Formats: sequence, C-alpha cells, structure tokens
Amino acid sequence: MNRIIKTLASSFAGALLSFAAATAGAATDSAAAAPALVAAAAGAAQEKVDPATLRLVNRDVVTFRAALSGVTPEQRVERARARIRALPPAALNEPIRAMPATLGETRGVQFVLGDFLLFAVLEGDVDAENRQGFDALVKQTQARLEEVRTAWHQLNDRPLLIQGLVKALVATVVLALLVVGLHRGAGRLVSWMEKKRDIIAAVHPFVDWREFLARLAVSSMQIFRWLALIALGYAWLTYVLSSFVLTAPIAGTLGHWLWDRVVWLGDGVVASLPGLATVFIVLAFTRAMVGVVRYFFDAVQRDRMRLPMFHPETATASRRIVTLIAWALGIAVAYPYLPGSNSEAFKGLSVLFGLMITLGSAGLVTQAMGGWSSSTRAPCARATSSTSTACRAW
Repeated sequence: MNRIIKTLASSFAGALLSFAAATAGAATDSAAAAPALVAAAAGAAQEKVDPATLRLVNRDVVTFRAALSGVTPEQRVERARARIRALPPAALNEPIRAMPATLGETRGVQFVLGDFLLFAVLEGDVDAENRQGFDALVKQTQARLEEVRTAWHQLNDRPLLIQGLVKALVATVVLALLVVGLHRGAGRLVSWMEKKRDIIAAVHPFVDWREFLARLAVSSMQIFRWLALIALGYAWLTYVLSSFVLTAPIAGTLGHWLWDRVVWLGDGVVASLPGLATVFIVLAFTRAMVGVVRYFFDAVQRDRMRLPMFHPETATASRRIVTLIAWALGIAVAYPYLPGSNSEAFKGLSVLFGLMITLGSAGLVTQAMGGWSSSTRAPCARATSSTSTACRAW
C-alpha cells in the first residue's frame, strides 16, 4: 500500500513539473513573438498612410505619398510649409535646385532654394496609377515651384492688383445691366404669355390642350429665366476670380467643374437612351395589348361576340381589371430599364410606394373582387335556359 502511494505521489509531482515547464516555454515563445508582431503592425501602419498635397498660393506643388523616417505625409507637408514661411524675402530670388539625397535605404531629391532646404521628394511619392516616373515627378515639382514663385512676385505687384480690381468692377457693372435687362425682358414675356393663356381659357368653355401647352410654356420660361440668372452669376464669379493671381486657380477649378458636370450629364443622357428606348417599346406594346383587350370587351358588351363566362353586363368591370393587370405587368417589365432604377434612392422609393399600395389596397382589392363577382353572378340570376349551362359552369 505504501509503495502504491509513493508511486502515485511521484507521478503527480512529475506531471506538475512537466506542466510548469510547458507553461514557461509558451511564455518564452509569446515574449519572443511579441516584438515581431509589433514590428509587423508598425510596418503595416507605415504602409497604409494617407497622401497629403502641398499647396502654395492655391496651387498644387507635390503630393507626398510615403513616410520618411516615421514622418507621415501630412507632417511632411506641415514641415515644408513651416520652412517656406521662414524664408527671408531676399532668398525668393535664389535659384531652385534639385539635389539627389539618400537617407538609409530611402532615395529621393531635395529641393533647395539658395542655401535653404524646402522639402524632399521620395521615390515612394510617385503615383503608380498614372505610371509616372520619378524623374518626371521631379521635373514637374520644380516647374510648379517656379510657377509658385512667379505668382508670389505678382501678388506684390500693385499695378497688377489695380488691373484686377478694374476688371472686377467692370464685370460687376456688366452683370448688373444684364441681370436687370434679363429680369425685365423675361418678366414682360411671361406676362404676355399669361395673357394669351387666359384668352385661350376664356374662349373655350372646356379645357383645351392649347391651354395646357400655354401653362407649360409659362412655367418653362420662368425656369429658364432663373437658370440664365444663375449662369450669369457663375460666369461673373469665374471671371472675377481669374482676374487675381491668388484666386486664378480657383477660377480654373470652377470652369473645369462646370464642364465636368456638363460632360457627366451628356454621358448620362447618351447612356440612358437604350434603356429609354426599351421602356418606350414595352409601354407601346402594352398599350397595343390594352387596345386589343378594350376592343374584345367592347365586342362582348355590344353582344357582337358570345363566349362562355363572358357577359355584356360584366364586360366593363372585366375590361378595367384586365387593363389594370396589363399595365401593371408592362410597368414591371419596363422598370429595370429606367435610368437610375439601380440606385439606392430609387429602390427605397419603390419599396415605400409598394408598402403604401399594399397597406392601402387591401380593402380596395376585396371590394373590387366582391363587386366583380357580384356583377358576374347577376346575369346568371336572370339567365335563360340557353345560358343556364354556362352559368352552372361559372
């Protein structure tokens, strides 16, 4: 018995020693792996940096995309701005030089104004998507720096500033004259069109289609007047901003933005033409089918056609139900081809309208089916012997 107890005790002690050794080994491995994980995380953080653009006098100079010795692109932009702000006025006329430099494994070019360092451009700052080479980036950056220096000198040119003020004043006077003339001319034209519309409405006792066209023309003229005023204001703002050196790049941005919107609208219209053509074909075919259905039920109603389960008394109600189903199917088929039908806003509105129709049409559908059933059974109550067979089948 004592021997068994000693054996069990020694086995339990050995198990404890083995568990302690395994725990210590795991802790050692975790401690050794921790620096590697931290280094990998730091490397990933360095790789995923947001680019930052250095802008001087409202002009883009260079976009930093790589970190330099732990300094992010945003910090590189702030340091470059601080160095440029600290430049003495006498250094602005010094030549701009691009000097190759190496920091460890990082290669790049330092831009120096005289003896003052401005910033450095690295090989990691190259835009890989545009397939731009590093030498091309260096030349582009140096040319932009020269443009910034020229703009800086022009900012201190008083005659050029006075010339810009005169241009802005003349443009403002021209804008005021055009706005007043356009407002008065469009107002008189709208008043004349409204009088013509009222005359058309007074001559005809019933609503005439020319009255609708007149109302549409009046509304379109009012919209055109406001669009013309907005266009004049936009042109005036672009011209005034382009008259000054500091805001000239903003004017160029406004012009490009407007042209991009026009091109975007044109591309959208051209891209939507096949879908609109498909919608037109589907709706035209649906209209033709509805015409055939109307002709069929009119023939049944006038007793020109006799078929089982179709009666002249129920032809009107049946025609309306079948027409509604046909148009619903036509719209369902044409819906995917509508421009913008794949957008989230369009889908949300479709779901909202569908929910409203579902909630509001439950009682309406019940009443319609009940009325249709009553109208179809009414003739059977007055059925003769010749139609009793059809009524029993119905």
